[in-house]
Amino acid sequence: MGREKYIVLGIVSAIVALAAVWFLVLAPGAPARPSFDLTDIDGEQLTSAGLRGQVVLLEFSGTWCEPCRIVEAGFKDFYPSYENRTVFISVMIPPANDPTSLENHRLNRGIPWHIAPDMAGNESLMLRFNVPSLPRVFVLNREGYVTGDWSPPIGFTSETVKRDVGADLDAALAGIGTPIELTAISIPALLVVAALLSFFSPCSFPVLPAFMAFYLKEEAKGGMEGKKASNAVAAGRGMAMKGCRSTIMSTVRKATSSPRRSWLHRAVR
Repeated sequence: MGREKYIVLGIVSAIVALAAVWFLVLAPGAPARPSFDLTDIDGEQLTSAGLRGQVVLLEFSGTWCEPCRIVEAGFKDFYPSYENRTVFISVMIPPANDPTSLENHRLNRGIPWHIAPDMAGNESLMLRFNVPSLPRVFVLNREGYVTGDWSPPIGFTSETVKRDVGADLDAALAGIGTPIELTAISIPALLVVAALLSFFSPCSFPVLPAFMAFYLKEEAKGGMEGKKASNAVAAGRGMAMKGCRSTIMSTVRKATSSPRRSWLHRAVR
């Protein structure tokens, strides 16, 4: 009986935590029209204002993200059908999103569309688009509003990507895509969401430990707004990152110990 009580308390706590995240972090807002100013690895500037009048596909990815390979495979299949009607951009999350790493990534994967590193600090598109896990794909209509938001279901394939993202692209191109709501979040809030996702959705690829490590490194060098974090702030963020990493690694261990081998097992072998 005592064990059942703790199980019930655990479930109730999880529900309360999710409700708090929804109301404090993910509560619906106005239709999303995020601004951005990216520079791809060829030096071409890609801005939200400059791309008005064109349908845009934004893929959030990482050179280290194994599931993102599946998305890239799907894109490469249908890119020739959309390249003259849609601007494809892969926004690469740190670490390993420096020019040399991204150029090697493009060559190794044979990617023909734009590849750009994420914007730094509080300008990060990962924060503006509320992206706690990779891969993630958004479609923006000609007015710059988000009309498509795709994240991978369990067991997704390149065919899943082509079907789902293709439908969002077709709707945006036809002018019938409905603008959706999106709430930008802060780094601490993103930490909460990523930690919850890493527990409830093992198929998602949590990005926060990598991003936080990059963020702390830049801040320690004085690169984040020119200031070095106080010892207390740095320690607090370090503990948060450590806790998130612990949750993620626990999920990985559980997933890879299952008799059924998944892409996650192959990725961490």
